Amino acid sequence: MDERKGNFGQDSFSQLLEPILPLAYNYLYKDIGNKHIVEDILQNTLEKAHIGFKKFKGDSSFKTWFFKILANEKYSLIKELIKQSFIGQRTAGDIPHGVHTVRLKLCRVSTAHTPE
Repeated sequence: MDERKGNFGQDSFSQLLEPILPLAYNYLYKDIGNKHIVEDILQNTLEKAHIGFKKFKGDSSFKTWFFKILANEKYSLIKELIKQSFIGQRTAGDIPHGVHTVRLKLCRVSTAHTPE
């Protein structure tokens, strides 16, 4: 199937999605390290991709399009978890494994770019 031609039906969505789901799971698990968060992000991504598939024109590959949605969902969820941990809605013990590491990485990046 040539995914760049733009003639897509619902069967096309499933066919295009099947080979990249394991890649998407591994991509997330490598960064997050928590099965439950990975599954939440994948579920949100699948919902958004399914709804938005009718707008997919094939200007990029399906994989590129899907991974863009996946990355946006990942960062949105991580941002929300970090925000909750900073404002006290969650204690350190409530924050899933993997988020601490991401929060530390984000803190390092933000302090590295702080003007003096």
